[in-house]
Amino acid sequence: MPKFFYALLSGIAVISASVAPALSADMPRMPPPPPPPPTMPPVFKDPGPVAQPSSVFPYVRLDGSLDFYRETDGSSLTDALDIEWPSLGLNVGAGLGVALTENFRVDVTGEYRAVRDIAMNCSAATVVCELSSDLDSYAVFANAYYDIGHFSGLTPYIGGGVGFASHHAKNMTLGTLSSDGDDYLDFAWNVQAGASYDLTKHASLDFNYRYTDLGELDIEPSFSGASVPININDIVAHDIRLGLRYYID
Repeated sequence: MPKFFYALLSGIAVISASVAPALSADMPRMPPPPPPPPTMPPVFKDPGPVAQPSSVFPYVRLDGSLDFYRETDGSSLTDALDIEWPSLGLNVGAGLGVALTENFRVDVTGEYRAVRDIAMNCSAATVVCELSSDLDSYAVFANAYYDIGHFSGLTPYIGGGVGFASHHAKNMTLGTLSSDGDDYLDFAWNVQAGASYDLTKHASLDFNYRYTDLGELDIEPSFSGASVPININDIVAHDIRLGLRYYID
């Protein structure tokens, strides 16, 4: 009996070994998987030009000065006038400007100047002997500056400007007569040199010397109904100025 089972199992094994390859050959084969889709290169959108940081820095300024007026002369009617300026005048001003580059800046300034007790004496007293007057002047300048360099917070510079000056002679006297005065507008210009010192990132202290030509004064004030022509040539001042500039982000 055991021999019979061993023989049966052996026969089944032989039959299975011979049939399996045939069955395998008859079965359909699965196709290979499809290839992966091609990888597309990434598409980048042009962002345009890169914004550059601004190099334009606006600023405001306040200034004051002591003004020393140059001796000059003038005339009234047929007489020459010797003009005696007071030893000192005062000046206050303000302005708006912009630094265009590291070394170049421009601004527009306005200022008020006050001179008191100007004495005008005739060289040959044919008609007018003694005149006196106060003088208020309003000047506006368009200025340009070149900053020479930056040295540990100190920046020396040179500059100049052109504009106009409006003069108002007032409290005038002619001997015992008096007058409210008269006005005159003329071309004005300046040249200057100085240095600024950085107090903070935004604030700078400014000190300079400025040569200022305010034109002339050519007026005809009325004294008791009579007009007296008066001319003062070349109103020139040597200004010692101190100011503050504040840069705005």
